[in-house]
Amino acid sequence: MKIIKLQLYFFISIILSSCATKDVAFQNRFDYTTEYYDLIESQRKLVEENRKLKFKNQQLQKEKVRSLVELVKQADVDQNAINSAVAVEKAMKNYFSQLDKLEKNLKDAFSDRRKYHVFQDKNAVRLIVNDNVLFNKDGAYLLPEADQIMISLHQFMEKNPQEMKIINHRDNDLPLKSIRYADHWDLSFERTKNIALHLVHQGAIFSYEVEATGKVYRIVQENKENPYATFRSFTEFVFTPEVSNTPDFYLATK
Repeated sequence: MKIIKLQLYFFISIILSSCATKDVAFQNRFDYTTEYYDLIESQRKLVEENRKLKFKNQQLQKEKVRSLVELVKQADVDQNAINSAVAVEKAMKNYFSQLDKLEKNLKDAFSDRRKYHVFQDKNAVRLIVNDNVLFNKDGAYLLPEADQIMISLHQFMEKNPQEMKIINHRDNDLPLKSIRYADHWDLSFERTKNIALHLVHQGAIFSYEVEATGKVYRIVQENKENPYATFRSFTEFVFTPEVSNTPDFYLATK
């Protein structure tokens, strides 16, 4: 009987020791995850600040060009300088006219607000597509019903001269249960790559023509003024007029 009691005591000790080890491992994993998310959040804030500075710089450049155009018109200078300033102003008007046209045509092609959102921002027109209509949950392979979206995208690109880049966005707070991908960033890159490959196979783009990337950050959906808060996981297509049509003061003055 004593031997049985000793064996039972030994067995219970092993179980308690195992539970304590699991608790420590879980706590270590939790601490690592928290530190990782804090790092990602700080990186997101840094990227957001850089984005704001870049946008502010673009606005200052626009104002500088406009001021230069007005100065040249008012000053007593030769006709060549006046012609150069007028050329810059014309190029800028042409560029923003093309942006407006891209936005209108894109809204006509993708009008379902449950799936898409189209808006103009930072000298580009942006289409965001809900990932729920493109991929399975925690998967990177395109759904069969996504074919029609890709076809519509191809048709839009054929009719509208533009340059494009693809960005997949993932909410860092979403659970990720798939063991195929290391983290949200890994899944985001894989989704972007598969969309780009699909468009290449369609003949919509060449592989060297597209920029494709992934982003992971915390998406606050309560912010209704932010178009990026429309969906928690989405793919963004960024369109700009062709580079040959971009206004450039120095090129215009040659």
